[in-house]
Amino acid sequence: MRKLFYLLCLIPCLSWAQAEGVNSHVTVHVGENRLADLLTEEQQKGVSRLTITGTLEQADYDFLQGEQWNGLLGRIDTLDLTDADIDTVPGNAFGWGWNKICLILPKRIKTIGIGVPWAFDEINIIVTGQFPQRYTEDDIINCHPFIYQTKIEASPDNELYVNTRSGSQKREAVGVYSKDKNTLYYLNMGEEGEIPEGTKVIAGYAFMGMCFDNECLLVLPSSIDSIGDYAFAYMDMEYITSLTAKNRGYLICKATEPPALGADVFKNSVWGGYYMYVPKESLEKYRKAPGWGDLLLHSIDEMDKYSSITEQKSPQTGILIEAYEDAYRLTSPQRIIRLTYYDTAGRLLSAETIYSPTAYIRKDALTMPYTIVRAHLEDGTHETIKLKP
Repeated sequence: MRKLFYLLCLIPCLSWAQAEGVNSHVTVHVGENRLADLLTEEQQKGVSRLTITGTLEQADYDFLQGEQWNGLLGRIDTLDLTDADIDTVPGNAFGWGWNKICLILPKRIKTIGIGVPWAFDEINIIVTGQFPQRYTEDDIINCHPFIYQTKIEASPDNELYVNTRSGSQKREAVGVYSKDKNTLYYLNMGEEGEIPEGTKVIAGYAFMGMCFDNECLLVLPSSIDSIGDYAFAYMDMEYITSLTAKNRGYLICKATEPPALGADVFKNSVWGGYYMYVPKESLEKYRKAPGWGDLLLHSIDEMDKYSSITEQKSPQTGILIEAYEDAYRLTSPQRIIRLTYYDTAGRLLSAETIYSPTAYIRKDALTMPYTIVRAHLEDGTHETIKLKP
């Protein structure tokens, strides 16, 4: 599905000449005239894909936003700036409060402000040239974790980067890598992320400021030898478990030699106060290595979460039950509307609303000898499960 959406986003880039006469796709060149003067009322009402060439100014961004959220950003699904003569998309270019968009960046791009992805609930960014710097110095100073809703991919004709799919079915992730696949610039994670072996460098700012809602595991391969400036700074990673409890995610680094760290790699990051797992034989090396010693380091062998996950799938509802060190994860083909908890005598202990295909149940919240958990599903059916603490 992501690939299909990706190709749809690129259709304007590949076929704008044929589509200029169709209202759903409009191409304009800004320069002597501003965007507001170039689009007819009919085009404004019917456009869904907008291609802009030339040099955009603040007045053009203001027109895209409109007043009181009535601008074109509320109507178009694709904004193609491939041939725009600009190297920066300012952080305030799109305001805030929009639903979703596919943004195709200029070939000349150098920087996009941190506010660009924040303007949308969902954004798919296509990189046609250099991978952009996504933060200014002010952004770094004022950075705070934001819910991860940004997908970034390289265009098929990009000569510098390639999109690489990696990991198992559970930890599948699509990342933007250098053509030689040595350097990771950005990772579009699924529920968990595993960076492929052979990756040597995590570029600066790669995960900066991300907050992964319901993400719980990130694995760095044994081949990693360096991590760039601010790569994990201001990053948060947590999953919300049952009964209002919260547990943080896990970071695993398989490299036997501690990777060299750039400046402030873990600044104000979740990893400054939560466990990071490294090879047992390298634990002391990491504790003595610059930048690593201040982290809460543990051996991978100690991590039941990673090394001994058990699972069971219901043949009736298709719910997958996975047992971790401190919690159970329920993954359903349809949304779980509600969970109710009973003791062995059938007495109601508690109930909670979920409205998600995934739910986490903390083991220390369960009662002995086991708790009966009923998962109420979106189609009106339910699944009853016995879980041990």
